[in-house]
Amino acid sequence: MAIHALVNRKTKLGKKIGQSQKISVIEALKLYTTHAAYHSFDEKNLGAIEPGFLADMVVLGEDILTIPTEKIIDIPIDMTIIDGRII
Repeated sequence: MAIHALVNRKTKLGKKIGQSQKISVIEALKLYTTHAAYHSFDEKNLGAIEPGFLADMVVLGEDILTIPTEKIIDIPIDMTIIDGRII
């Protein structure tokens, strides 16, 4: 939901807000991964898929980088992984 809002700048009801503040899907993903880890002073453990990092992630049912941005909100979550364990 949040990534959808960042890249489309529309409310749930479709009202456009702050269109000049749209960002790309890549930028939005970075905000929720590497940038979030950095700002929480945990970039040595979180924010990337690398050996030794905590495996906290979701597996999406579609490629968020190739579908139309309006459809991001409809992407199913196929799997949630926290601390390397499937939830």
